[in-house]
Amino acid sequence: MQIQPRTDKAAFRAKVLRGEPVTAQEVFDVAVEGVILQGGPSIEQEPMAGIFIEGQGFVSKYRSENGRECGIGQLLPDELYDREIEGYPIEVLVQETWHFPASLSRHGALLTSIQAVHDNLTSSYHTPDEDFIRGFKSKARWIADSFGLTVPPLLGNLSGASADAR
Repeated sequence: MQIQPRTDKAAFRAKVLRGEPVTAQEVFDVAVEGVILQGGPSIEQEPMAGIFIEGQGFVSKYRSENGRECGIGQLLPDELYDREIEGYPIEVLVQETWHFPASLSRHGALLTSIQAVHDNLTSSYHTPDEDFIRGFKSKARWIADSFGLTVPPLLGNLSGASADAR
């Protein structure tokens, strides 16, 4: 039996679009479950000094050309996404001058941790999707513990401990 996401992404995005408050648990669930369900990171290859080098020059994207979204991209309703945010860290976007959704901005530290895990696992080299997901799940458990959140069942059993027992 396939495990379903604990939090509905479409319903979450609708709440954000309406300006309704969202909990840290909802933010975590939607961001982490979305990345896991898509099966890999949101990255694009950019030339280094104008040259594409096999396996290098990959940069994280909130939303990539192949339709993948990083954890933060998972949270943003389509109506609020703007390609102009690409390349800016979440710490800059949550400042009022960017008109980032206030319901998300209030979770700045959590957003920063989610972005850091995604981006650090991708760095500038292409990591095979299965290796990325394994690392992402492991680091997501650390985020959950750090912020007092529960781990969604979709993270599975990586270390012999049940996700429900956390």
